[in-house]
Amino acid sequence: MKRVVPGAGYAYLTLPIGQQLAPLDNAWQQRLGTQWRLTNDLPTAVPVVIDGNEPAFLTTLSELPGYVLYDNKDLHYQLFVPLADDRGGMSVKVPGNFGRDLYEIRFSSANNATTLTLGSSIYAKT
Repeated sequence: MKRVVPGAGYAYLTLPIGQQLAPLDNAWQQRLGTQWRLTNDLPTAVPVVIDGNEPAFLTTLSELPGYVLYDNKDLHYQLFVPLADDRGGMSVKVPGNFGRDLYEIRFSSANNATTLTLGSSIYAKT
């Protein structure tokens, strides 16, 4: 989308307004609706004491097919773009509003258990 910047008359402001994504593959479809509990923080850590150890959820929005929504009910939400079966990337890649403090999401399996890593937080599937 291009618009003339108000008052300038000669400069343009260019912003992305959408991105077309492929449908979620089977690995990501199976993760939708799952719950994840934080495992690498102490029960006495300030965020856990204040907010509790609320589970995080992976879901999608019908209005934005192809994206995966991370929601931990503590006002931390982020839309991810699946990059591979084991990782998702940031959906916002330009600086500006809502383009900072974003993470990538990674999944790994060991000893028949799957973990989700978001920044320095590690979650186990509940």
